[in-house]
Amino acid sequence: MPKYINRPPRIQPELPAGEVDIPAPPQREANSTQNLVMMAIPMITIFGYVLVSGSGGNALFILPMVLSVGATSLVGFLNYRRALKIDAERKAIYKRRLLELRRQMESMHDKQRAFYTYNYLDTEALLRLVNGEQGPDSRLWERRPYDNDFGWVRIGVGSVPSTFILKEPEADNADSPEIFDAIKLSEDSRIVHDVPIAIPVRPATGETPEDEPTISLGERLKAPGRYALGIAGQKQPVSDFLRAMLIHFTASHAPTDARLYVVGSGDRKSDWDWAKWLPHCNTSRDEAGRGDLLAFEPRQARRLWANLQGELERRQQRMGDENAGDVSLPLLVVVVDALSPDAADSPLNAVSTEAAAALLMTQGPALGASIIFVVPERDKIPSECRATVEIDIIEGRSVFRYAEIGLNTMRADGDSDKIDAKRAEQDYARKLAPLVVRTTYGADLANAVSFLELMTLFEKEKAPNSTMVYDDVNKFPILDWWRRSREPNASEWMLVPIGLLGGNKVRSILFAADGDGVHGMVAGTTGSGKSELLLTVIVGLAIRYDPSVINFVLADYKGGAAFDPFRPLPHAVDVVTSLQGSLGARTFVATKAEMNRRSAILADTKTKHIVDYRKKNMHVTREPFPFLFIIVDEFAEMVKENPEFKGNLDSITRLGRALGVTLILATQRPAGVVTDQMRSNIKWRVCLRVETAEDSRELLKRSDAAFLPNNIPGRAYMQVGNENVELMQVARAGGPYNGPQVDTEPAVVWINRESRRDNSDKGPAVEAPALSDVLVEIMAQIADQNDDIVPQKKPWPNPLPNKLSLTQERLPGDVEPSKFLPLSPAVIDWLDGEGNWHGVDWQERAMKATIGVVDDPSNARQFPLTIDLQRGHAVLFGSSGWGKTVFARTLVTALAATHSPEELHVYMLDFGGKGLDVLTD
Repeated sequence: MPKYINRPPRIQPELPAGEVDIPAPPQREANSTQNLVMMAIPMITIFGYVLVSGSGGNALFILPMVLSVGATSLVGFLNYRRALKIDAERKAIYKRRLLELRRQMESMHDKQRAFYTYNYLDTEALLRLVNGEQGPDSRLWERRPYDNDFGWVRIGVGSVPSTFILKEPEADNADSPEIFDAIKLSEDSRIVHDVPIAIPVRPATGETPEDEPTISLGERLKAPGRYALGIAGQKQPVSDFLRAMLIHFTASHAPTDARLYVVGSGDRKSDWDWAKWLPHCNTSRDEAGRGDLLAFEPRQARRLWANLQGELERRQQRMGDENAGDVSLPLLVVVVDALSPDAADSPLNAVSTEAAAALLMTQGPALGASIIFVVPERDKIPSECRATVEIDIIEGRSVFRYAEIGLNTMRADGDSDKIDAKRAEQDYARKLAPLVVRTTYGADLANAVSFLELMTLFEKEKAPNSTMVYDDVNKFPILDWWRRSREPNASEWMLVPIGLLGGNKVRSILFAADGDGVHGMVAGTTGSGKSELLLTVIVGLAIRYDPSVINFVLADYKGGAAFDPFRPLPHAVDVVTSLQGSLGARTFVATKAEMNRRSAILADTKTKHIVDYRKKNMHVTREPFPFLFIIVDEFAEMVKENPEFKGNLDSITRLGRALGVTLILATQRPAGVVTDQMRSNIKWRVCLRVETAEDSRELLKRSDAAFLPNNIPGRAYMQVGNENVELMQVARAGGPYNGPQVDTEPAVVWINRESRRDNSDKGPAVEAPALSDVLVEIMAQIADQNDDIVPQKKPWPNPLPNKLSLTQERLPGDVEPSKFLPLSPAVIDWLDGEGNWHGVDWQERAMKATIGVVDDPSNARQFPLTIDLQRGHAVLFGSSGWGKTVFARTLVTALAATHSPEELHVYMLDFGGKGLDVLTD
């Protein structure tokens, strides 16, 4: 049972970014060596002079000079001491500034480390997350396509360029010791150590790898991804690393935003068993289809590549459509596991010849697809790869080396993440399997919806307190529903559920002008689920409304027998196929007569429309007036063969609403066959997957339906009028039914053969019947077993048979329309031995013979074909073999049965094959 989780808005820690200039070291106030020398020179000069001139009378002369020089030296010494003090203070201040900058740098590094650690959780944290230790939906699948780091994955722990940089000073005193401290600080600021390393695997639309800037990791969050990645290393370390990387990928990206494909050789299958539980590797929620995006056999691989090619080609077609939206979503990541390159079924052998791989390699960035090659040695990495990851074991540690092609591109190394297969499956993948993200607009649509599930949800919406679960066809209160629908106060426009919208909301069709519209159109290519939708509509209406309330005319122009199972349905008044020749034309001619009849009834009773007529109980007191649903499968073929039918269809869509006549047209290719009249009167349209964008635009005015997934039958867009389209999943009524069957009499009753009965259960399994067939059988039994379920009169007589005899009961009776009369009762009397000539009423019956039936579909009637020879001669034209002789025999037989030999003489001239010889006696 799926478990829905919410994705709250993603709030990230701050990522500091910027540059701060480191101030230049302070200029020195005094040069100690120079100042000391300058003070010493005058003193040395004085002392030298005294020594040369000697001591004596010159002392008084020298004394002033000595005092002057001494004073000057003293002042200079004092200034020198002051300069030293100033320099020391400036150095201390500068060192304190460098220390503050270092602390700021470390704080910024810590914030960066916190940012990367928060966004790129390690494997253990992800296991705790998926096990609900942080709340089951607190951080899971938090990355959205509009996030800058969408498509980034963690690979390990190492060092990354910092987003906060201290710029080294530009100083004149380059020989200052402090400048080296500043340079060291600047260099330390450029690298952040012990942080998660993340790399991009998401292609960037519209940019080529050669245009990628060489910038810091923080800015690289906006840079193009590496859409072709090669991973190399020994089998076990690489497998452990790849699991951890994909766990991060699948925990960060929702299955609605990213898909994971894996193709490998057969011996690698067991190593990937854990991945079959990942929602990203499954397009179906059925147990039988689990892991359908994993391929480890040649047949599976061919199917996977073919599906991938179809997806990429559809995206390629949508690129030119301005209304197509983002064609690069969901992100497609393909892992090619070639760790056994010498295996005969190694995927590397097929990649070079697969069109999907070539398309991915050449247009991956534009189409939102990436490919990861996993090989045992670096030299086996394909040359198309834009980046490489090498995994190695050094001193017992698993390490990675990441590098990108090009000049001055990103490089990284460090300790790689890893996890073993058992923990990956038990502690992660299996816990992730039942989770479904709760999103809007179809992202949480089921890939398949059964009719029983649909009816359960439909009744639940009508009665929120209902606990009924329709898991068994016998639980449907069909007879109660039918009887209630006949009541005048229950008269309503027809309502039928057809599928589910996002959030398991039932999508129904209300066949009313102020609802979804009276008429509808369905388009879908082979295998899209078009016929299943028609089955769902028919069965959904039939089980809720009595046969006297709604009738069906079913026409199949595909040349098959899609509607044949509905012939026993008490609501079905006519089933026509293209194999019946001109009967399709007859049906539409007769429909016009039926509409004229209904129009006359409304005019006579002064009622506005069919619901008004039924609410006044006139369908009981006067003529029956059921809704008439005309459903035509592949009407494009019908119109192609009979262009004049377009006028009939236009007439039905224009006049059918008040008369209770609904037209549902289905086709594979709607382009070119929908008239303006149809388009203006057909309000609701359902478009399943179609072949071309033109077909989609014909119905929806947009090309989206051409790009619906081909592996999800029943996925469709519905549009009412000019409103926005709704993405939905059509329910399937024609699927196999494995529940309790209809109670029927056993074909064989064994007497004293218990062992035979017991052993019968051990025989080969019988194919389960279609759910729609089971329901038709139930409804047919209910109609047969209940007298208040009145057999429905067809709105027009049955078509003429291929063969007709004079004894066949064909003519409708006047009193009981359900009873038929023979063409020639007199012939029957003669055959029964009770024949006799009672004389001819020469005024009314003489020389008149009823020999056939005339079909008049334009007036919805049949009447006897009578040849009246009293009016004169008759002539018959016809080619050989088309019944001229039979006509003559029939005419003579009919006349002879009512005219005695005394009343009629017949002369026969046979110039042909003696076909009249049987009448000689």
